[in-house]
Amino acid sequence: MSLSNEERQMLVSLYMNKAWQTYNDAKVAAEAGRWGMAANRLYYSLFHAATALFVNDGVEVGSHKGVKAKLGQHYIVTGKMSIDHSKFLAQMETLRDKADYNIMFVASEEDVLPNIPLAEAFIKEIEKMIA
Repeated sequence: MSLSNEERQMLVSLYMNKAWQTYNDAKVAAEAGRWGMAANRLYYSLFHAATALFVNDGVEVGSHKGVKAKLGQHYIVTGKMSIDHSKFLAQMETLRDKADYNIMFVASEEDVLPNIPLAEAFIKEIEKMIA
């Protein structure tokens, strides 16, 4: 996809706004004890932030699997980002998948609460990389 600098900046801004919006939705869900919803929103906050980074840098991605792969290829292997962020993204995707699709799994406070500050740190790290 060929974007002008102005279009690219607008998309990056929209994705970052979406990342913070879904992060805040996760906090609201957690405060209400809706742990499955909080897990879902936390994962998507990371997904949108990573997508903003890819748009900013012209990295094309078309799937959730692609986000993890491209993050590793373009940012982890190159040392631009800590492997901890990649592991956290994968961990949150697994938690979201379980919370959304596994009828036998019930997300808990212990599953979600420790991840809220980690998600905030992930988003802030990407903001720094984009700036």
